Amino acid sequence: MNVAFVHNQSGEELLTMQCTDVAGLLAAAKGESITFPRGRFVYDYHTLDHYVEDGAIYQELVIYMEVLDFVREMPEV
Repeated sequence: MNVAFVHNQSGEELLTMQCTDVAGLLAAAKGESITFPRGRFVYDYHTLDHYVEDGAIYQELVIYMEVLDFVREMPEV
């Protein structure tokens, strides 16, 4: 399933990924915090969205995150 982590106020996508253990990922997301390149975030809420693409129905788990520490400039890779 496609999973997207989204900043709850700006709507910015922090990370998108494919996951087969959605329950495990959601349980981990509800932990103390998650660190992304844009900073440290904490779970706020989630939605399960359904959409049609090329005639097929897909699901996407969207996990909304609240900012704890935000990085204004992305680090160079």
